Amino acid sequence: MSWGEDSTGCFPPGGIQMEPKTHGFLANFEKWLSYLFIFIMTVAVLFQFFSRLLGYPLAWGEEVARYAYVWLAFIGTSYVVLTREHIQINFFVHKLPQKAQKVLQILEYILMILSVIWILPSAFLHSIEQWKNLSPAMELPTFFLYISFPIGMCLVVVRLIQLLSSDVRSIKQH
Repeated sequence: MSWGEDSTGCFPPGGIQMEPKTHGFLANFEKWLSYLFIFIMTVAVLFQFFSRLLGYPLAWGEEVARYAYVWLAFIGTSYVVLTREHIQINFFVHKLPQKAQKVLQILEYILMILSVIWILPSAFLHSIEQWKNLSPAMELPTFFLYISFPIGMCLVVVRLIQLLSSDVRSIKQH
C-alpha cells in the first residue's frame, strides 16, 4: 500500500497525504495563499462598507476585493486538485475494479496536464498584453489580475504531476 492510500488501495476523497519531505509550508502553499486572499477580500469589503457608512467611499475597495477573489479562484483550484476534491463524474468508474480505476485516473491526469499545458502559452501572452491596460480605481496594470490564471494553472500542473507520480507508484507496488 502506497502512502495516502486507504485499505482498499484507493486514495481517499480527502486527497493524498504528502510525503514526509514535502510536509509544512510547501504542502499547504495554496491553502495559506487562499487564506491570505480571503483575508484581503474581507478587509477590503469591510473598509468599503465602513467608508461608505461614514460618507467617504473608497474607490479602490471593490477592486481590491475583486482581484483577491480572482486570485483565490485560481490558486484554490490547485489546492482542490491536490486534495482530490474537484468535481468528478465517477458513477461508472467506481463500478470498475480497483486497478482499472487507477489506470483511468492516471489517464485523466495526463489529459488534464496536456490540456492545461496547451492553454498556458496563450494565457501568458494574453496576460502580458494586459500590461498596458490600467484598472479604473487603483490604476494598476490589469496584468496583475490576468496573470492569476496562468500562475494558478502552473500550480495545477505541478499538483497533477504529484498525483500522477503517486498513482503510478501505487500501481507498480501492487
